[in-house]
Amino acid sequence: MHHFFQAIQNRLDYKKWFFGHFHRDIELANNQRLIYNDMIELENFKMED
Repeated sequence: MHHFFQAIQNRLDYKKWFFGHFHRDIELANNQRLIYNDMIELENFKMED
């Protein structure tokens, strides 16, 4: 399954990748953010037109 998600990531262009499921709150490399309990104001991460 890891290879599947790696292939998707390689094709995407993103400012920040937010994801959950794991019971941790961690800022990862490559603009990735694991969220469990933290509350993030997404207004700062709007997509530009």
